Amino acid sequence: MPHRLFSLALVPVIVLAAAATSWWPQAPSTDLDDYGVLLGTWVGHLDYLDGDDLTRERLATTMTCEKTYSPRHDEPVLTFSYNYDARLRVEARTDEFYIHGPTVERSSKLQLISNTRIEVGERWEIAEHDLAPDRISLVLTREGEDNNRLASFRQLIVADADSLVMTEEVRYEGTSESFIRNTYRFSRQP
Repeated sequence: MPHRLFSLALVPVIVLAAAATSWWPQAPSTDLDDYGVLLGTWVGHLDYLDGDDLTRERLATTMTCEKTYSPRHDEPVLTFSYNYDARLRVEARTDEFYIHGPTVERSSKLQLISNTRIEVGERWEIAEHDLAPDRISLVLTREGEDNNRLASFRQLIVADADSLVMTEEVRYEGTSESFIRNTYRFSRQP
């Protein structure tokens, strides 16, 4: 009889363990294929708060994302190539363009370090994630400096087949309020 009681007591534990694996959050992926929705050409703008922490600017921006290989480590990375048309600044309040200066090109790489870390210019901790073939949502965090002040950073990346939004928030050490340093808003180019 004790053997039968032990078997019956074990059944609920096995059922609970099986159920937990179906709803328990999965670890972030370390496979770049899970970030495939980012690939392609995107057009939109960059809104950013200037270094004075008062002036907001908007630049017309295009971005291309492609899978490449890191020459240093011969590992796959996503390469983001940005083209900021600083000649076409957008007046944020009126959405009117005005001529200012030359175009600027920049690139960055996204590399998966582990299932909890990602590198996009800087090393970030993956605080939250939701990866699906047709959409992704990431919340990344890190500590560092902004405007020569110690700060905490939070980056939100949300993408689907048609749109991509990347927002970086900053909170200076010793303050309780965070602010948006920059936001990219893109639509996919066909």
